[in-house]
Amino acid sequence: MDKIILVSHCFFNPHSVIKPKKSNTNLSSDICTHFLSQGYGFFQLPCPELTCLGKKRWAMSLEQYDTPFFKSHSQKILEPLIPQLQDYLNNDTIIAGVIGIKGSPSCATHVVSSNPNWEGIFTNDIESCQKIDGSGIFIQVLQTILNNLNIDCPMFELPSTNISPKEKDTWTQSLKKHMK
Repeated sequence: MDKIILVSHCFFNPHSVIKPKKSNTNLSSDICTHFLSQGYGFFQLPCPELTCLGKKRWAMSLEQYDTPFFKSHSQKILEPLIPQLQDYLNNDTIIAGVIGIKGSPSCATHVVSSNPNWEGIFTNDIESCQKIDGSGIFIQVLQTILNNLNIDCPMFELPSTNISPKEKDTWTQSLKKHMK
């Protein structure tokens, strides 16, 4: 039986994130190497922030993306993927998991950036954004689609910045343990 992992767009493409670029490409590389050697495939999801607002967007919080427009946009860019996922399922392929991005207001799976007070003129006060339990808006829309397809798979999130070797090993071991 084949297995694929759904991954956030910036898992493979760090150039899609806001500046300054904060990506963990060394961890992405390690994950890819491990799971490719185990016969897994990867399915890159589209970037909802890039396709909605472009590369020169500001840092935003969960609350700023929690709009009918952004939810509709997320649904629209995921819609073409539904037949592909159904075809995988119909041909003995398991959706083994989802890897999102920790802190992302759109692609977090467990810890999301929140600031209900952000609005108006951008003040570059990124430190006022809190990390709270929850998932990003795009992942919420994806989860609804997966539920409708009767896909139950674990969700993980890639730390958005470099982590210590010990944290990296712990995170990677957890991912390997819980992936189908």
